[in-house]
Amino acid sequence: MNKHQLTQLATALLGFAGLGAHFNAQAATPGTPPTCVVTRDQVIADIKAGVTPDAIAQKYANCQAADYTVPPLPDPVPPAPWSTTYEEIKGCGYHPQRKEAACRVDIKRPTGYAGFFPAGSLEYVKFCVNFGGVWTFINTNGFHVNDAGALSGNPTWNFAAILPDNQTMFQRPLNGQALPARAILSWNAPPLGTCANPQFVWGNVMDFRIRLDP
Repeated sequence: MNKHQLTQLATALLGFAGLGAHFNAQAATPGTPPTCVVTRDQVIADIKAGVTPDAIAQKYANCQAADYTVPPLPDPVPPAPWSTTYEEIKGCGYHPQRKEAACRVDIKRPTGYAGFFPAGSLEYVKFCVNFGGVWTFINTNGFHVNDAGALSGNPTWNFAAILPDNQTMFQRPLNGQALPARAILSWNAPPLGTCANPQFVWGNVMDFRIRLDP
């Protein structure tokens, strides 16, 4: 049985078990088999050549990371993979009074981020909230990351992405309402697709619940 068949089998089994809140390594476009394979070095070469993050996102749309490995069951495994080899969201929360979300992002490798400072690349995190069964985009933010120097020690390093509200969330009353939220991590390029069906290569998705306390 090849990797694609194993992935399909895992997806079918999880359809009966139900998906958890944390989606582990998944695919460029969930439900769509990847049409190409891309290495981290290919993207780094594009960065150094001055290709914009948006152009890189389009260039490698629906590609699978060459370093992807199927996570062991019972982790959720949708039909095609995102890679968490280099970075991964490990948890998110929401501060209702400050009107912002924050996510912990683990940087897991010493290199692979397009060089030492002042070079490097960006980690994008897209914040979405579900209102009445419909995912709504709120904001995208993130941070700059570069290859580790001598003072950094060894991975893992814990970074934070701060995601301020937009007007949609800012105007909502702080009445204790609970809402589903989603954070989408994508290295070097803003995630394409929608909040419900994001499209990227390296990163992951974290679902969490927020509460609008006064």
